[in-house]
Parts: sequence; structure tokens; C-alpha cells
Amino acid sequence: MSAPLNQQKLEQLLKEFLDYFEDSEEDANAKIEKKTLDPIIISLDYVDKGFVFDWRSSALQQALRKRRENRIGKLHQELLGLVPGWQVLPQKNADPDLVNHERKIIIELKSREDTVKKSDLPGVYDNLLAAVNGAYRGYTAIYGFILNERRESKEVVKPFTPSDHKTKQKRPADSRILQADGRTLWAMALDKSAPVSGPYANPNAILDVYEQVFETLQSLGNRKDDQITRTLLDLSRRNFGL
Repeated sequence: MSAPLNQQKLEQLLKEFLDYFEDSEEDANAKIEKKTLDPIIISLDYVDKGFVFDWRSSALQQALRKRRENRIGKLHQELLGLVPGWQVLPQKNADPDLVNHERKIIIELKSREDTVKKSDLPGVYDNLLAAVNGAYRGYTAIYGFILNERRESKEVVKPFTPSDHKTKQKRPADSRILQADGRTLWAMALDKSAPVSGPYANPNAILDVYEQVFETLQSLGNRKDDQITRTLLDLSRRNFGL
């Protein structure tokens, strides 16, 4: 397996997120003590599962998953930030999430294509347009999302033209404002000699990144299971229709 990311920096990054996950369990425990819970949902869970279960444990798992999913977008940003030339920007105002000054690219990154409501996408476009007309004049802006809404690969970058629900009109196509999924983003990020539109030296570079992340996490947790790694990689391929 190739190692696309600096191993030492990757280990440090993943340690920080593992620490966060450990702390998040304490926070989630505290939250369910205060949060109201719908007993009908618990009853439905019981009937569905067909056995007596610990409702507190069930509520905790739901709270944990929500907190961790809310954090995963930040991890994806930091992983891309480990690639030489890429920088994670402070989250303030309408600044993009990542920038590569040498290649003149900015990225607004989400963990999933459907993270942002469709009605809010024109606002994302407007922020990117303001950026390439302002502080990032001469740059290409990309609205990126790691996972597509459906199991498929977008394969190439394309114009980002979200529809405005109020005017019923799409934002105009602009060669400076594009969109791309995780497979394309990683292929582009790791091939600094390729133009934004490709073609890229390794179109499936994301699988090499994922494998390195999976194996590093297992190593940090003092676990080693090649079967788990293969299963996770199969899931990754399935997400992108590979």
C-alpha cells in the first residue's frame, strides 16, 4: 500500500480525534441525563429488536453518533490539510475551508453532498463567488463533498450551479466555481501537476488514503485486523460505485 499522507502527522491528527471521541462519550452521557426522550420511540425499538434492551445505552449510542458525525467534516478538512501545499483556514466569516495558494484553489468542504440543505446551496455559491471576486481573485473555487448522496462517482469536476428556490433560477455557470466529490478531490489534491479538471494520475487515490487512515487507527488502538480493513475498503468502493 502506498502512503499518501505523512505518517507522523496523520498519527498526531488521529490521536487528537480519538481523544475528542473519548471526551464526547462523557458529554453524551451528561446530555441524555437532561434530554427528554420519547418513550414511543423506545417502545418501537423494543418491538423491532424483539428483546429487552437498555434504553439508556440505546440513547447514548444515538447521541454519540450524532456528535461524532457533526465532527467528521472537520476531520476530512484536516486530512486534506496534511497534503503538502494545502492549508486549513480558520472558520470565520464566509472564508472557504481550505486553500492551496500555489495552485490557486479554494475549497468549501462538506462531509456529504446532502449536508447542506438545497435551499441553502445558492448561499454557498454566493460566498464562493465573493471569494474569487475578492480576496481570492484569480483562484478556482470548489464546493466539495466527500460522500455523494447516492452511491456513485461524479468522476470529474463540473460547474456548481445550484437552483434558487425563490427565483426558480439556477446560479449561472462560472468556470471559477466548480463542484467535486471526495474521490475527485483526493485525486486532484494528490496530483499537484494535474489541472483542476484532470485527468489525474490516480483517480482512486482516496482508497489509498482511507487504507492508511484505517490501518493507522487500528495501530493507535493496538488492534490489527486485516479483514476489518478489507471490509472498510469494500464499503468505500461501494460508496463511489467502484
